[in-house]
Amino acid sequence: MPPRKSLRYDEDIIDRLESVENTLKKYKKEVEKIKEFFEQKIEENEKNHKKEIDIIKKHAEELESQILTNKNQNMIPIRHIAEENQRSLSIEISKPIFFGNNKDQHPIDFLQNLEEYFKIKQFSKEEKLIIIRDCLKSAAGNWFATIRFQVREYSEFRDAFINEFWSREIQIQTWSNCLNTSHVSDNVTYREHFAQWSAKLRHLQVPQISEEEIVTNIASHYRDTSEPY
Repeated sequence: MPPRKSLRYDEDIIDRLESVENTLKKYKKEVEKIKEFFEQKIEENEKNHKKEIDIIKKHAEELESQILTNKNQNMIPIRHIAEENQRSLSIEISKPIFFGNNKDQHPIDFLQNLEEYFKIKQFSKEEKLIIIRDCLKSAAGNWFATIRFQVREYSEFRDAFINEFWSREIQIQTWSNCLNTSHVSDNVTYREHFAQWSAKLRHLQVPQISEEEIVTNIASHYRDTSEPY
């Protein structure tokens, strides 16, 4: 018969082993639950990500389609602009000419006609200065020859041209001449006289006057004329 102490010791060992085994089983179940939980979460995330990826792909396809549509639409205006440019280049229009004398068109009218000519013909910055040289004749041509190398672009020419042919002093003198004119030559019709002075006065900046004032002042040139106008 084995000793009592040895038997009790064996029983304790067995109890401890059973306790450890039960604990391990418990942990194993918990681990399996945790594993199952994470596997479920991973599966859900994969499904959600797949949906997001599908949505992104759909948006990308729609964006690509929109880009292609816009590209095709933009080609139409480009072709239209090219056709318009070609038509502009084919328009027949004469270069405006300016001599720098009293029989010329008004300096401001010349500049406006020149700019319209440039717009239709679409000259480059360098070509504009060459065309300007060809448009200015006689006294105006001589003046331009003296400043040609000081002018690098059209805006500089425009400022110099106005300062030379329609300066503040010239405008003041023009207005003074209008006020002091009291006799009209017999060989000039009223229509010719009115057109000449109207062209001068409507571009005045010093002073600025209304159309009504222009008509009134030109009409006053005939105040000493006995014949009706």
